[in-house]
Amino acid sequence: MYMTLKEFMSFPELNGARLLTGSASPDHMIRWYHIIEIEELGNWIEPNILVFITGVAFKDKQKSLKNIVSLLSRHHAAGLVISLGSYISDISQEVLDEADRLHFPIIIISEKIKLVNLTYCLGQYIFQKQIQEKNLKILMKNILNDTISPNEDSRLEAYGYKNDYNYFVCTFSFHSSGEYGSIPDFNYLYNQFIKTESAYNRKFLTLEDGNQYISLMPLKPGEPISVIADICHFLSGSIADAYPGFVIRIGISRMFLNTSSISTEYSNSLFALKVASCLPGAINIISYQDCSFLRLINFQNTGEIQLIVQDYLGDIILHPDLLLTLQTFLMNGLSIKQTAEALYIHVNSLKYRLGKIYQLLPVSLKGDGWYKVQTAIYLHSYSGLLQ
Repeated sequence: MYMTLKEFMSFPELNGARLLTGSASPDHMIRWYHIIEIEELGNWIEPNILVFITGVAFKDKQKSLKNIVSLLSRHHAAGLVISLGSYISDISQEVLDEADRLHFPIIIISEKIKLVNLTYCLGQYIFQKQIQEKNLKILMKNILNDTISPNEDSRLEAYGYKNDYNYFVCTFSFHSSGEYGSIPDFNYLYNQFIKTESAYNRKFLTLEDGNQYISLMPLKPGEPISVIADICHFLSGSIADAYPGFVIRIGISRMFLNTSSISTEYSNSLFALKVASCLPGAINIISYQDCSFLRLINFQNTGEIQLIVQDYLGDIILHPDLLLTLQTFLMNGLSIKQTAEALYIHVNSLKYRLGKIYQLLPVSLKGDGWYKVQTAIYLHSYSGLLQ
């Protein structure tokens, strides 16, 4: 639960401070701060660090200041606070243009503002945020696992939970598809949740748990349920744009009003997440309601499931590439053009694969045959995962 640039700008100690650039990013996170008076900042800067300079090393060096802005932006710093006065009297237009191009925040303060007082208040605020984050993490784990003591769930209100709003539990899973070595770091993902909160003007309660993020997302009075899916698409899309090689899966629970339902709906979101994990594609968002008949199936009855799979898929299951092609073909309404685009292959290559599929399939896709085959694919995909 890091502080944001907007929160920092509201400090009383910053009376007279101005945000010159980066006004479109008030949700930039601040994890910590550094006061740095050297030009070689590379080894000092980490993501979400707010940098302060008085300009001792930058007097009459606007070009160096421009380079610093570029460097800080590359390292995903939270922003740059410049004390105007004896060493830096103003900021050149060239520096401002570079910061605007990079959407990087530059804040100017008077040298009359004592940095020792300002940074003390900043450090205290960040420590408080970290304590709140730790307490929220413990509270959410207890609520999700249904191990809370009486009335403990009422503490959620202190973190922004609104009892008069309906909520959904949304569970996110991030995995590398091989193009990247690891998932996006926590700071980046947390920042995306903050930006999404700002874009949709609401507060999420989010718990990071390994490769999963569990978020309680509110639905405002009068809003359609589809808004939650829109939020998930917005969030996953922003992450996918920056990390195109990552696989993102999201499971959405049913809507609930009472906090007593959170644990149950968390389990429902995990079920939906498992279903989403069985589908092809880089991003899959599935709600518990979308799982339809899968919620009724006894996945422990593996013998019957295996018979259904054999009856409708036959030896297709021995050819993962053909099974994926068939599944994508069905998901795209048997459209050759859309399927080829989804698989990133030529239409002729798809037709060749479909020819082999038709030879191996025990049943035809005509009539309701496609539905039986799709059901068998679902059972084959989900049975191993959901046992």
